[in-house]
Amino acid sequence: MSDSGPGRVLVFDAMCLNHFARAERLDVLRDLLVDDTCLTTHVVREEVRTGTRTYPALHAVLNAEWLAVARLDSMDEIKCFVKWTRRIGSSERNLGEASVFLLPNWHPESPSRMTEKP
Repeated sequence: MSDSGPGRVLVFDAMCLNHFARAERLDVLRDLLVDDTCLTTHVVREEVRTGTRTYPALHAVLNAEWLAVARLDSMDEIKCFVKWTRRIGSSERNLGEASVFLLPNWHPESPSRMTEKP
């Protein structure tokens, strides 16, 4: 379905997932990206999980089978995450963005190596 060709790897932060889920249209996002690999991070999932108390519709993000979770668990990956949190001035609210920013810098050639299904 994608006009730009299959094989793109897209990494989502909480804002995009949050708004599609709260509009109850996460299915539309999935359908638009059917040819692409879609990732998020454990940090982003935890931000979304925190939001489910106020917005129960966010559970759809946590249950999305098409959205793989990038593992950031080696010491070097954690150090890179810390570097990104400093680089963008992350507070507790911006940790998801820092985790998303480090992915293309850490594994630009092989993001599928670091994924798992939620």
